[in-house]
Amino acid sequence: MSEVRGNLRWRLTALSVLVPLVAVAMFLIWQDYQSRRDQMMANLELKSAQINAQLEDFVNSTESVARVFADAFIRDRPDPVGSFAAERGSTVQANPYLTELLAVHPGRYDRIAIAGPDGMILALSASFVAGSKLPDETFAAKLRTANGFTVSDVFTPLDGVEPNVMFAYPMRGSGGAPLAWVILKSPLTVISGSLDMTTGFPDSAKSGIFDSTGHVLAGAGHEAPHPGLIVGKDISASAVWRQASVYPTEPWFGPGLDDVQRAIFFGYPKKTPWITTVGFARSELFGPLWNRVYVFSGGLLLSILGALVLAEFTGRRERRAWALVSSERQTLSAVIAGATDGILVLDSDGRVLHRNRRFGECFDFDPILGATTERRFADQLRDAGTLSEADEHRVLGALAGSDVAVAAVTVKRLHARDLQLTAYPIRAADGEVTGRTLVARDVTDENRVRRMKSEFVAHASHQLRTPLTGILTSSELLLGAPGNEPATHARWLNIVHSQALRMRSTINTLLNLSQLESGWIGVDRRAVDVAGLAEQVIETLTAAGSEHRFEIDFSPEARGVFADADKIIEVLQNLLDNAVKYSPAGSRIRVRGRCSAGSKVVVEVRDQGVGIRPDDVRLLFSPYERASAEDRGLASGTGLGLYIVKSLIELHGGEVWVDSELGVGTSFFFSLDHADPRQYAVPAETTPAMAGRL
Repeated sequence: MSEVRGNLRWRLTALSVLVPLVAVAMFLIWQDYQSRRDQMMANLELKSAQINAQLEDFVNSTESVARVFADAFIRDRPDPVGSFAAERGSTVQANPYLTELLAVHPGRYDRIAIAGPDGMILALSASFVAGSKLPDETFAAKLRTANGFTVSDVFTPLDGVEPNVMFAYPMRGSGGAPLAWVILKSPLTVISGSLDMTTGFPDSAKSGIFDSTGHVLAGAGHEAPHPGLIVGKDISASAVWRQASVYPTEPWFGPGLDDVQRAIFFGYPKKTPWITTVGFARSELFGPLWNRVYVFSGGLLLSILGALVLAEFTGRRERRAWALVSSERQTLSAVIAGATDGILVLDSDGRVLHRNRRFGECFDFDPILGATTERRFADQLRDAGTLSEADEHRVLGALAGSDVAVAAVTVKRLHARDLQLTAYPIRAADGEVTGRTLVARDVTDENRVRRMKSEFVAHASHQLRTPLTGILTSSELLLGAPGNEPATHARWLNIVHSQALRMRSTINTLLNLSQLESGWIGVDRRAVDVAGLAEQVIETLTAAGSEHRFEIDFSPEARGVFADADKIIEVLQNLLDNAVKYSPAGSRIRVRGRCSAGSKVVVEVRDQGVGIRPDDVRLLFSPYERASAEDRGLASGTGLGLYIVKSLIELHGGEVWVDSELGVGTSFFFSLDHADPRQYAVPAETTPAMAGRL
């Protein structure tokens, strides 16, 4: 009996020790499970937010592109439907403005179109047949009731073209209703390629983006692309889609597209009918749990269990705090790194705590972080030497205060740029300033456009006012001295006539610019003798009193081109006028033509003038640019001639380029399609080039 009692006492003693140990072990395992689950859900939410942010950035930038183009287009064409009228069944060429917009965003969109409210295509970045409609009839029907920026679901063409989505922005009339739509089409591979859907994921992680009908826009996993998420695939019959279609507000445990039990987090990006998902395999959560159970159930030693209990209680709060800090730091770093403005964060002593890549690009040097050096930002800025002394004082003054401060500076080391700086204080909970944040925004292009517009208005006013003064003076002399000799009257009338021609030339230039920018221009290409056109223009310049020596040198096979004769005369007039203007009297001006590869004829206009600085060549063909004419005492002109030349040649499918050497001369080249000399007729008498008829 005593032995039984002893055994029972031993068992009770062992049980009294083992039960608390097992209870503590299970409690620790459960706490570890909860910590892992919380961390997993935090990671799911963070990755979903990152993918949503990337997706919304793509959509927002697309909306911005469409809005800017639509607003600018509707100002020039209040009736977009009527302005694109074409005979049904006829072939409509690619719209140059849509083609140019497509070229500005290479690889982002493969088609840009303008469509009417009924879905009829009015203009396209490629040639099309008049009367064609948008291929996605569901999206076209959606646009008939839409009133703002609209995004389509996945559309998979039947002709084998890869799946795509479309974005539409309305062109509104004075009544506010959409008159037409700007349509931008992006392949799903472009959208998928713009998203980072794999970084920070474990092996079992999967992510995907679906449209409102259950078709896949993008997807990836540890091994991208994820086999279950092929773009364009219909997953509307899956358990994932059945759960996503009810807009759940909490993570969901269920089978993924690969039949693996997963915790899936659903997100719904703004402005789109799309759904994002991020999921971890359930094994990521329960695998470690069962491993711990096996280890502890196999026999735990008191010392090991006590150490684990102590470590778990002491480290649990630290891990949670560190996970929260890491999550916030990752989010903050992603936001700062992706900002388009330069951002610099300083502590209270002026040492650099953080700076993004864009800040170094703005200031042409990368500040060294305080963790690496004790040098303050003020000392680094002086040593860099990218600012003038006055601008350094402005920057340091903005950082010295305790309130928001604004300053404007100019960086001049590599590429001159204007910066708008804003300094913000960083305050602790008690209101004490613990640092400063400096935000730098590049306003170079804004300032340049503002200056160019002001200069253009001044030059255009001067070009019109000068001949108008001559006309008024000569007409007053004619009216006030009726008895003068006929020769005197003729001289004054010649002055009136020549000044009127100057005014007409300026006005025609402005009209040509307006018509080129509005797209109201056509090209009547025929086989013409380009050498004969050059002779016509040179005869006009010689008759106007030019003292230069003109030479024409065309090889026999290079005389014929397919072109609109009037528009090529306009091109030659602008180039020869510039050659006369920027070369000394009596110098030689040569017009030369040769055949090149690819059935092209290259025409060269060569002068012996002052030449063009290399820095000016980059912007030479931009509107309002005049190649530093003021520096050479040649400030006349609106700066539109070369822009019109480039536009007219590109309408012919050709190219324009320049080769210049200061003090030696300049050669302008343009290319046109070659024509058999036997196909063109003898050129007619000289006709006024364009003369406002573009």
